[in-house]
Amino acid sequence: MPARSALRITWALLGTFVIFLPVVSAQNGPVVATAQATQEMVQEAAAPVTSAASGNVSLDFKDADISNVLRILSLKSKVNIVAGPEVKGTVTIRLEDVPWDKALDVVLRTYGYVYEREGNIIRVTTKENLETEELVTETFILNYTTAEEAMAAIEDVLSERGRIKSVERTNMLVITDIPTNLYKIRVVIQKLDRSTPQAFIDSKIVRTTLQVGENLGILWGTDVTMDGAQRPITFPFVSHSNADDSDIFDRALNRFFPNVPTTLARNTLNTRGFPEPAAAVDESDGTNLFTFGRLDFTSMSAVLRFLRERSNTKIISNPRITVLNHQEAKINVGNEIPIPTLERNESSGALEITGFEYRETGVVLQVTPHINDGNEILLELHPEVSSSTTSQDFGNGDFTDIPIFDVRAAETQVLMRSGETIAIGGLMSDSEVVSQVKVPILGDVPLIGKLFRSKRQAQGATNQKEETIFFITVTVVDTEGQPVLIVQPVSTGASEPGVSVPVLTAAAPEVKTGAYAVSGN
Repeated sequence: MPARSALRITWALLGTFVIFLPVVSAQNGPVVATAQATQEMVQEAAAPVTSAASGNVSLDFKDADISNVLRILSLKSKVNIVAGPEVKGTVTIRLEDVPWDKALDVVLRTYGYVYEREGNIIRVTTKENLETEELVTETFILNYTTAEEAMAAIEDVLSERGRIKSVERTNMLVITDIPTNLYKIRVVIQKLDRSTPQAFIDSKIVRTTLQVGENLGILWGTDVTMDGAQRPITFPFVSHSNADDSDIFDRALNRFFPNVPTTLARNTLNTRGFPEPAAAVDESDGTNLFTFGRLDFTSMSAVLRFLRERSNTKIISNPRITVLNHQEAKINVGNEIPIPTLERNESSGALEITGFEYRETGVVLQVTPHINDGNEILLELHPEVSSSTTSQDFGNGDFTDIPIFDVRAAETQVLMRSGETIAIGGLMSDSEVVSQVKVPILGDVPLIGKLFRSKRQAQGATNQKEETIFFITVTVVDTEGQPVLIVQPVSTGASEPGVSVPVLTAAAPEVKTGAYAVSGN
């Protein structure tokens, strides 16, 4: 009996294993099949979504469940996207090579849904749910822009429930809004609150007395243009008004180095770097012409050496300015002349001086740099040479004469690279030595005093014609104050033809706080 009982127990256990093994196998079988089918379904459903090399996606769905579309878009873009239970419906859409966030925005807006960001998670819901979300407050400390400027840009991004306050003492913004709008505001502030590029402007203002035969400007020697510059020289060393048309070489130079009249409001360089010739140039008066162009390091050195060899040539000023991007820098080397402000006396009918306004004369240079992302500079230039040599009575001679100004000005825009030099010449003026002679006491009597004084040219003095030349080098500086050079200085060895060029060295520009800093003469 014990043996039979043990045998029955053994068969019972074996029967149990025989019975349970198929059951376990039957339970595991469908699980494996279901996992394989799910993976195949995901791969098949992901087929309408392709990723471009640029990171963009292409969508092609027809009557697809929106939850599956969002799941596949999350898979392809590697972004966490969570859809709420209220997000239902089918989607039919076709997009080609668009950014994933743009594709998500188009799908949701087309079918009446919105999304919000919470860290690195995007949650999709209805507009009604989003509008009833709890408000969140966040503070933003601004480093480079002011709170007022940032507020003006952010006000349109706020939702109806959002609000913004500024703290001027700490230059901080306190913004309360729904999380989705706070994310958009954060992106706007990141783009606004960035360091503004700066440009270091090194300008040399040279004045030279023109010699006999240079009524229309300096006769630049052609040997300077033959010195081996690394790139074509666009400074017009030869004026077409002075060249001999019988010489083939001079005629060739005249085609590329034209003079440009100051009457043009804007003069720009063409794609080859040469100034555009004017349609009609009046050459009857040489003072109506100016020339400009770009110089590289070698050409700049050769031009300065050429000027140093001329008599009566001097650098009247060498100011250096650091200016913010899109801000105007102004250099003035000269005097301020008072101009009387006149008003008529109602009782006597006579004109009376009520005050004075001051006008800058001498050499005035206005420069505005516009720096792009490639450190190229669109430079707005406005050089001016002015003087007051005469005056005119306005009335009966019973008050101070009103000065008359002689102005030579040009205005141009030039596209240049960091480290290049712009040269502007042809701004000429006449200087005359004049002395005033008057009879003592009687020459100062009102009304009749003018009868006892006169102006005449000084004995032995002659009129002189002078030309003012501007050399402007613009260099982009980084946040550490170091120059960002695109044009590297060219070394001139003994193997290069032409004259020997002196080596010019300059220290790195010093960046000072404020809109701009001025140093030099």
